[in-house]
Amino acid sequence: MAFTVEDGTGVVNANSYGTLQGFRDYFADRQEDVSAILDATVQLLLVASTDYIDSRWHFLGNKEFTTLNSRSNLTLVAQVSDGESVTFGSNTYIFRTSPTATLEVEIGSDMIETLENLASSIGSNDIADYSGSLFADVDVATLTLYANDDGVVTTETGADSSFDGVVTAGRSRKYQPLQFPRVGIRDRRGAYVTGIPENLKQATYEYALRANTSALAPDPVTADANVPVIRQLDKVGPITTETEYAEGGLQITFRSYPEVDALLKEYVLSTGRSFR
Repeated sequence: MAFTVEDGTGVVNANSYGTLQGFRDYFADRQEDVSAILDATVQLLLVASTDYIDSRWHFLGNKEFTTLNSRSNLTLVAQVSDGESVTFGSNTYIFRTSPTATLEVEIGSDMIETLENLASSIGSNDIADYSGSLFADVDVATLTLYANDDGVVTTETGADSSFDGVVTAGRSRKYQPLQFPRVGIRDRRGAYVTGIPENLKQATYEYALRANTSALAPDPVTADANVPVIRQLDKVGPITTETEYAEGGLQITFRSYPEVDALLKEYVLSTGRSFR
């Protein structure tokens, strides 16, 4: 799987809360030399760090995107001109004053009517890809397009750029892959936490650096009876081995990183319990 950064919009196949450049900038600001770590290695470390965060911590709130469709928002800032186009999925729709072909859309008397005509055309020609609702917002002349196929992209062309901010959220029917973004979390100031908070990114970079020298969650050492070993003493000449086992076979799943863990404390349950 490719290295894919979650930007707060529920990115399909996202596997990292941090970026390569963000990792380097973060440690440069702290005068920590990470230049010897190759870019490809940094990406692997960021993925490992993100996996660790999502596995270890039980976060407050809920995932923001639990059912994800590809979503594009088209906002008209001016009436389209003859010849401008919008691509939705595999079809390109061309705006015409007098349309003559299937994928040509009639330019309406105003921006709302133009968007309504576009919605009608997409509904007729993209049935296999399209689901949900298509509507024009009468206040802002915005059309929202939803599709249930992964990777459906909306783009626009045209000399006068009538469409402002034609974007695709890059979502799919799959569940949001990572624990963030979330809803229902407030920070210590009482403000709602949105997107990918800065503290989460910083923790991702810090855990990633530690992952460069040792496993973040190593397999525990156990005796043959599968009881965790918490201390083992070996002596040489004569050889003596002393082993202490965890009481009741208690399993310690995650090791603690107090400095980094503190970055996430306002996002996790008050008990601080970790889970797998």
